Amino acid sequence: MNDVIGVIQSIEDDSYQGKDFKKVTLKDGSVLKVKYGREGLLKAKWGELQVERAFKFIMGDYQGKPFVQDFVAVEGELPESVQTTVAPGAIPKHKPSGEERGMWLKELGSMLRCGDIDKTTPHGKLLRHFYYAAMFNVLDIEIKEEEVK
Repeated sequence: MNDVIGVIQSIEDDSYQGKDFKKVTLKDGSVLKVKYGREGLLKAKWGELQVERAFKFIMGDYQGKPFVQDFVAVEGELPESVQTTVAPGAIPKHKPSGEERGMWLKELGSMLRCGDIDKTTPHGKLLRHFYYAAMFNVLDIEIKEEEVK
């Protein structure tokens, strides 16, 4: 399992099924969940986490899922040769390219037209409205309302 080295951009308190953890977002956009740790080891170290500070997150693997085993502050400047790595399973912030977005919209339109998406459900209605809004935006169509006399 690769360790993750990066500068913390934000730290948020979060919880899942009654268990608290820290949601740490790094400058490269990856998100790590720092949970309690064995016997509360990591929870005791939560206070060490600081925004705008570099940390090395030692990653482990549990049933194929990566998790933070421990973390250590990195002192001084990060050398240029050290690239921030994203652990498998971390959620990187990814903005799709125009081509990728176009492919998604084309697929969504096909699914709406052939009936793969039920347009009578709230989810289907939302997807349909999103598709039309995106198409109006992409095609630069302007909807003009006629004045009622």
